[in-house]
Amino acid sequence: MPTMIWILLFALVVAALEPKDRIIFEPAQIPWAQIPNYLTSNEGYEVMKLQNLSYLCKVPTTHIQLSRPPPLTPESKNQSLNLIKENLDNGDCVFAFNIQGAYWTVGFCFGDKVIQFHEDIKDFKSGNHRPQLPNHIYVLGKFPNTAPYKKVRPKNQLGITKAVEVDPDDFTVVDGEFSYFEDNQRFIKHTLYGDICDLTLLPRTIDVVYKCAEQYKIIDFQETKTCEYQIVIGVPKLCELEEFRKVEENVLDIKCKLIEGSQEKLDLSKYTLKPMNKGVYWGARSGYPNIAVTLEPLDLIQFGKFVVSSLEKIPGPEYSPKTGHLKWSDSFTYLVEQYDLFGNFHGLFEIINDASDPKHEILIEQIEPRPFHTNLEDFFRAKQ
Repeated sequence: MPTMIWILLFALVVAALEPKDRIIFEPAQIPWAQIPNYLTSNEGYEVMKLQNLSYLCKVPTTHIQLSRPPPLTPESKNQSLNLIKENLDNGDCVFAFNIQGAYWTVGFCFGDKVIQFHEDIKDFKSGNHRPQLPNHIYVLGKFPNTAPYKKVRPKNQLGITKAVEVDPDDFTVVDGEFSYFEDNQRFIKHTLYGDICDLTLLPRTIDVVYKCAEQYKIIDFQETKTCEYQIVIGVPKLCELEEFRKVEENVLDIKCKLIEGSQEKLDLSKYTLKPMNKGVYWGARSGYPNIAVTLEPLDLIQFGKFVVSSLEKIPGPEYSPKTGHLKWSDSFTYLVEQYDLFGNFHGLFEIINDASDPKHEILIEQIEPRPFHTNLEDFFRAKQ
């Protein structure tokens, strides 16, 4: 019986009214010998291919009827803006640290500004935000009619004595495709303008998106283009409006187990190999995580010795080539697969370094194989 092999996880939903797929990778493994029994059971089992690993996945056949948010009323926008002001107009700011795997602190101060800057993790946790470079607090966007200030500070400089004034014409209720593709929830957004960008010579812009959420916080932040940003703010008060509540999720859980011994050989001719130390080569390929290629398979102790002796030769964050190689003063979680010279898989290693640890210990573990798309899962580098 022919089987379907998925090269990618799953195609993006092409119709907004279709349910989403959520893939759950279970820790158990299943022997190859049992796969034919599952595929011929007519219970919806398929084999999925990801990188050089194969998984047995059960695809539900349950039909789900997608719920639609209730229709908007003419008063919805004004009501939502009043609730946003009621919830957020208190002179406070919210901050997010190391968001999106970068090493910025992002701050949102309703009625005043959106900023980003570098700070130490200890200052972030204490709530006493101290930029490492006080003159390099970047203003990504300022609220209209905000008075200029001599120096940008990581706090709401509008103060609490002046109520925030907003123009409903500046706001757009986001509905339809965008909302369905995300999580079946309406948003209301506006665009702010900030400092002049050195690269584009134009003002930085940021779309501020407000959504119903249990907690007032920064839910998401990303740079969509050079000096163009989007920040998503959770507003509990918005949940009082039915039009902005999250409707019931329509998600199909697709559960997958790794097929034991399914690792295929990797084509090393597609990688550029750089000699490191102790018979280890570092393999790089555009669009793929780096790999470690060894003359002979290394066990955990041998691989750990290699990491300790060669850490500062390992490439740093892919999103910022200027950062160069890793440093002992960096805090990070790094995943790397080990292969031999024939492309055979010999293990997945996790390297965790906490630069703030007074013991100066690095944790290296061999973990169960799992999908990942970038070596660095977390990274923070303090300014020197």
